[in-house]
Amino acid sequence: MRWLALLMTVAAGACGGAPPATVGADHGHVERPGVAAESHLDVPGPAATEVTEITIARPETVACALPSKSWTGVVQLRQGGPDFATVRTTESTVHIDAGGGAAIVDVTGAFDLSAVVSAPSVFLARPMALGDFAVPLAHTPLALAAPHAEGSLTVELDVSDRFEAPLAVTQVVRCADLTPTTAGYEAHQFVRMPKSIDVAIQAGTELRSSPRGAAVARVRDGGGPVRYGTLEHGARRVVIEGQGYLAAGWVAADRVYVPHAGYGSGFGSMSGIHWARNHSATCKTSVPIWGQVGGERAVIGRTKPGSRFVGGSQGNAVPRGFVAIGPASAWIELAPGAQLLMLKSDLERCSPAR
Repeated sequence: MRWLALLMTVAAGACGGAPPATVGADHGHVERPGVAAESHLDVPGPAATEVTEITIARPETVACALPSKSWTGVVQLRQGGPDFATVRTTESTVHIDAGGGAAIVDVTGAFDLSAVVSAPSVFLARPMALGDFAVPLAHTPLALAAPHAEGSLTVELDVSDRFEAPLAVTQVVRCADLTPTTAGYEAHQFVRMPKSIDVAIQAGTELRSSPRGAAVARVRDGGGPVRYGTLEHGARRVVIEGQGYLAAGWVAADRVYVPHAGYGSGFGSMSGIHWARNHSATCKTSVPIWGQVGGERAVIGRTKPGSRFVGGSQGNAVPRGFVAIGPASAWIELAPGAQLLMLKSDLERCSPAR
């Protein structure tokens, strides 16, 4: 048979065919003449994405460098760029550009990092009255109003929820009085919050810095939480609670609806427009409570002697002869459009809660 295999090999060569594959000594690798060896280096990868290299430029003039032992914030690679990372409670210094450009934060962490802060948060490091009347709460961020002088920042606080003039308070504050994180001070202690009931003052009332001082603001909404204090030279000290701030000052005494001793018909003068949201009262005797919804009204209960209730929203929807009330605690939630009501005549028999 060996002569037959030899004859076939010679015949294949004579006909120009390819020689048979040769099996290597390891009996595993097969070589194929005329075919290039395959390699993982020849496998094409994903197309390369174009990347633009940018340089994080530091401000030419820094108005304030605000340090913090536990700064938290979102950083970018450029002003207005996509968020790159969130830094959490890390020792950092935020550099505020005097011209209002990008702020830069230097972070000392596992490695030193410098990045852009497109929207830096700035807070008061200690309580103070901006515009001579508005004290931001410790957690209230202040808006920045560039340009800034070196060593200070021009900050802005929105007070339009309670005041018609000014709508916002703008003031230059030293860097030493600012921080990039909340300071934790107590604004209520700073303004010496009176321990009175909540009362109302007339819209349009001028708020003054002292009993005989110049007007610093004009009240827009006098029906919200207002505490009253001492009386001097015909002026009453008040503290008005706004969104993120407390406004303290003096107003003409006759602009404040303060209940008088006895609380008979005098308290009745606080019914209607005078009986405002968040006022609180107690009734020594039991009086009826009305419920109204969908054009229907009925007596749904009675107050317990000595129980406390608060004023509800007093609007045009309150029927004549009634005042809107609410429970002092959140044990009941009214449906949309529903009201809890009390007769004004019954309210006059009650007295402000202490």
